[in-house]
Amino acid sequence: MSSQQSVDIQVISDNLAFNYVDIATLALLAYDTLLTLPSEITYIWRRRVRLGSVLYLIARYPALLAFIFSVYLDIANIPLECV
Repeated sequence: MSSQQSVDIQVISDNLAFNYVDIATLALLAYDTLLTLPSEITYIWRRRVRLGSVLYLIARYPALLAFIFSVYLDIANIPLECV
């Protein structure tokens, strides 16, 4: 095996490990979102719109959607023969 092939295998292995960490993080984020959803419905969605609730929503959901999109792009770049 040549040195270049060894480096390529290492890069693919590192990318795969990174993607596993991304998926695990996404699973924890989804778990946290589901756990806090009842409280969020009670304290954010059923009350009048205030600055605090707007800031909460701005901080929570765009970041969640951006992370989901990022994980999708990372996983979409893995060749199927490497899985």
